[in-house]
Amino acid sequence: MSTYGQEHNIYHIKFDYYHAMRIPNHHVSVEFLRYGDSISVHLLSEPMKALDNKWNHTKIDTTFNLDKSDFDKIVAAVKQVNCVDITSGMDVMGLDGSTCELIYGGVSTGVSYKVPSPDSDTEKRNLNDFMFACKAILHTVEFDPKEIF
Repeated sequence: MSTYGQEHNIYHIKFDYYHAMRIPNHHVSVEFLRYGDSISVHLLSEPMKALDNKWNHTKIDTTFNLDKSDFDKIVAAVKQVNCVDITSGMDVMGLDGSTCELIYGGVSTGVSYKVPSPDSDTEKRNLNDFMFACKAILHTVEFDPKEIF
């Protein structure tokens, strides 16, 4: 079974990761927007809201352009994510307070996968392609996936 994104052009990709217990990188968001051959990337990394401001220096909020060839690699990775594989692990409750969401689509349509604790029992839950796509996104914005997952 193939999904919309596996058969049509993708103009928008968004990665969102939340971790309930992490202070730096509590929320990481990477959004790619394609306009023709121009690709804009918005990277946001926010620390957990705390009573003091000692983690504010870890906040990142930046936008930059990306080469189309790099975007095409992300698109290829995202297209490998199989919706049947994702649904086979839907009976899992979040184990560590983390949630990862991958959204992609065309101009007016899209697909969204929301996965709790994606780095837990990844292979057993058939999340290898999902995690590969997420890690490819993180590498593209020069984040070490080991610091996120």
